[in-house]
Amino acid sequence: AFCTWEELKILNDSPLIQIASHSVHHYPLTASQIDPEHELLSSKQILESNLKTPIQTFFYPYGRFSSKVHTLAKKYY
Repeated sequence: AFCTWEELKILNDSPLIQIASHSVHHYPLTASQIDPEHELLSSKQILESNLKTPIQTFFYPYGRFSSKVHTLAKKYY
């Protein structure tokens, strides 16, 4: 189940929880039809805009990534 923005804001206010990005669509970022830069950057921007806090951590959907995807993740996170 997904969290609402209000639920995420409550979680974000806790000193015990850090909100992390997981991409926009949660598809494997190694799939050929996926734009990994869009998935990484847009997810970060959406979270930061709605939560008014920096997002510094990213988790790869399904744990899959390539060296290109990892380089992009280090660039934005």
